Amino acid sequence: YVSLASKQQMTVQELKAKRGTIYATEKDGQGKERKVELAFNRDAWLVYADTREIKNPSQTSEALADILKIPKEEIFSRLAKRNDPYEPLKRRVSDEIMTSIKSKKIEGIHFEPDIERFYPNSNISSHVLGFVNYKDDGMFGQYGIEQSLNSAMSGRTGQVSEERDAG
Repeated sequence: YVSLASKQQMTVQELKAKRGTIYATEKDGQGKERKVELAFNRDAWLVYADTREIKNPSQTSEALADILKIPKEEIFSRLAKRNDPYEPLKRRVSDEIMTSIKSKKIEGIHFEPDIERFYPNSNISSHVLGFVNYKDDGMFGQYGIEQSLNSAMSGRTGQVSEERDAG
């Protein structure tokens, strides 16, 4: 009973580590320094389908293909998986694209928060910064600073514990 009671009173939530920001320092004309972001995380969206809710996979594929920049045949093959409550269609989608899809009110298409790595200067200094690859459990540095400082940039997953009053 003690174990059962403690599970009812204690909750633990995992906190995923966020990848760190890469900065450069520059000086203005008066010699004052300021930090400039070279690589950072920004909010994005994952678009997924609950195929149980999609009545016309062909029509839905047609509606999404241009917006997501994915061939409609590829989307259709994913939507044709009947009774799948979670079929990811595209990761790292911008707010604008998410809003555009939402405005179409397509049944069975849903969104969840996602993160993307952003390099505001595009390819400038990419040979020094490197880039990240995405895997199910996070981002992994490839080449340059992203790779050489990967463990420091990745951080460590933590947790928050909460004890609740039984009353």
